[in-house]
Amino acid sequence: MQPFIGQWQKAGIEVVLVTTDSPARIKEFLAKNSLDFTVLLDDRGQVARLYRVSGIPDGLLIDRQGTLLYRSLGWGPGSLEKLQAAIDKVLGSN
Repeated sequence: MQPFIGQWQKAGIEVVLVTTDSPARIKEFLAKNSLDFTVLLDDRGQVARLYRVSGIPDGLLIDRQGTLLYRSLGWGPGSLEKLQAAIDKVLGSN
């Protein structure tokens, strides 16, 4: 995803990693994977409950009003393409 983040930000899309991991563990993960995006520490699980997260990773595309537009559980071959198609659909509808 990292190569697309700048392009998505220019289009008004913000990528946020929501995690319950410790700050030290998430810092290590971001450094190890050369990732640079916003991280929200959900230490009480409030965001996970709100969006009914059922597994990890659970990719969500949420609009500014908090409406869930797209969900993808897991990450594997074709995941990035499906996410990009969902983003393109949202951007095309503006």
